[in-house]
Amino acid sequence: MFISCPKCGRDVYLDTNFLCPTCNAVVRRCADCRHYDSALSFCRVLEGTVNALQAQEPTRLSVSSGCKAYEPKPIPVAV
Repeated sequence: MFISCPKCGRDVYLDTNFLCPTCNAVVRRCADCRHYDSALSFCRVLEGTVNALQAQEPTRLSVSSGCKAYEPKPIPVAV
């Protein structure tokens, strides 16, 4: 599965990479995950809160960078 890097926009193969090869940003962000509720800053899989800043701008040590349950939110389709 490919996802776009939130920093530079490059498509990154998610199954083998958690960092963007172009800009070195973490590509798995809680803010983009379907299990994360941004209104409550809560992850339904981890059953705990995730700091809003870390959800938007994770580091290599952030929960999201190695999360096995990460699933990108579906992209809305224009009608």
